[in-house]
Amino acid sequence: MKKILLIIAGLFCITLTFGQNNFEWEKVDSVAKSKDEIYSITKMYIGEMWKSAKDVIQNDDKEGGIIMVKGLNIQSKMSTTWEFAYTVKFMFKEKKYRIVIDNVNCESARAGAYNWPLLAVGETYPGYGKTSVSEKKYFDIMTTLKEELQSIVDGYAKYLNNSKLKSSDW
Repeated sequence: MKKILLIIAGLFCITLTFGQNNFEWEKVDSVAKSKDEIYSITKMYIGEMWKSAKDVIQNDDKEGGIIMVKGLNIQSKMSTTWEFAYTVKFMFKEKKYRIVIDNVNCESARAGAYNWPLLAVGETYPGYGKTSVSEKKYFDIMTTLKEELQSIVDGYAKYLNNSKLKSSDW
């Protein structure tokens, strides 16, 4: 029972901390790094997080302080695969950064050669007729999607705070 209460309290805190609302995240924080350092570390994070940084970066404006990434989350449950697209905006200025994840939507749903209805991304179950999945399966998919998107925010904050740019003395 204590574990359940801790999990619920943790999820509530995450929701409040990161402003997650219907699959939109926003986190703004300070960091003891210059704008150039944040930019370089962000580029390294993108390179490590997404396998092909060139393919996912949609906008890279160092002077304007923004990098925009288009990502894809793939989930497979039994024999069906769903693909969810999303946008991540990394914004930065001197000693401050902001990360926003939004525009989350289902772009593909396939079971073998058969196309399934696209899942509406949200907090409420739209019904079997619109999803072709049970309520439990729908919420399992949405929970996994949320966790994976939240891990991008958490991973970026950790990466940014723990990264130190090395001098060229090597």
